[in-house]
Amino acid sequence: MLSSATPDAVPDIFTGDGKTIGVATGLETGLTAMLNSTGVLQGATDSISKKLNALTDQYNNASKKIDNTIARYKSQFTHLDTMLNALNNTSTYLTTQFENMQNSNNK
Repeated sequence: MLSSATPDAVPDIFTGDGKTIGVATGLETGLTAMLNSTGVLQGATDSISKKLNALTDQYNNASKKIDNTIARYKSQFTHLDTMLNALNNTSTYLTTQFENMQNSNNK
């Protein structure tokens, strides 16, 4: 305990007096524990890094699935378009043939 009778004890507030830990010593101990390689900050950094990697993997997987789906739809659309053109050509041919048959029957 600091009193006006013991001005030499002022440094003990910061460094400690052997019985108690001083403010600076306590801060140093606490900060060292938080900032070392197994401290709270490193643990939080590692956790965030793992989460970021997991989210990146999820994003890449979703992106691949979307790309594959788009490719499949394009292929299906192209096939459908080809079939539709063939059916239209067949329809035109048959319409022409029926018209020719009717014209020859009417003569």
